[in-house]
Amino acid sequence: MLEEITIQKGIPIPERTGLGLKVRSALTLVMQKMEIGDCIDVPLSAVKQRGGLATRAKTLSIKVTMRTIDNGQTKMLRVWRIK
Repeated sequence: MLEEITIQKGIPIPERTGLGLKVRSALTLVMQKMEIGDCIDVPLSAVKQRGGLATRAKTLSIKVTMRTIDNGQTKMLRVWRIK
């Protein structure tokens, strides 16, 4: 296996593309448009991890708080922009 690894020279390092924000998801675009006090409801089935939403908000320089809401049919994650 080590025989297959070779040292390469002169290959330029590509520029960073950011934290994945060049390919923006619909949720990222919505979060960018939110004003303080606004909230959105996201189906829990669409959210893999709550922490992912918090991280996304942090990369957008906004602060959010989240609560799980059960409307009887579907569990939702309600996300408020607080800062």
